[in-house]
Amino acid sequence: MMYINNLLDSFSTPKRKKINTAHYMAAGMCIATIAGVCVATGVFLHSKSGKELRSKMKNRAIDTVDDLKNIVIKYTDSIKVSAAHAADHVCSAVEAAEDKAAAVKREFCCGSDKIAQDVQDTAENITQAYTEATDD
Repeated sequence: MMYINNLLDSFSTPKRKKINTAHYMAAGMCIATIAGVCVATGVFLHSKSGKELRSKMKNRAIDTVDDLKNIVIKYTDSIKVSAAHAADHVCSAVEAAEDKAAAVKREFCCGSDKIAQDVQDTAENITQAYTEATDD
C-alpha cells in the first residue's frame, strides 16, 4: 500500500519521486545480491560433495528466480492499480473541465440574450422619447 501511495505522489513531483523509487529499487536489488552472495559463500564453505553442492546451488538459483518473478508480479500489479487510479483521476478532471466549459457556454448565451434584450429596450425607449419629442 505504501508503494502505491509513493507512486501516486509521483504524479505531483515526478522527478524527485522517480529518483526516490529508483533508489529504493536499487537498494532492494543490492540487498538481494548481498544475500545471494552470502548464501553462495555459505554453500561453498560448507563441506559437501560436489553433487550435493551443485544440486543445492541449482535449487537455490531456482528459488531466487521464483522470488524475483514474484517481486516483479507484485510491482506490476501495483503499477496497474496506480495507473487505473491515475486514469480515473484524469477522467474526472476532463469531465469537470467539460462541465465548466458547458457552464461558461450557457452563461455566455444567457448573457448575450440579456444584452440583446437591453439593446431592444433601449431602442424602444429612444423611439418612444423621439416620438414624444416630435409630437410636442
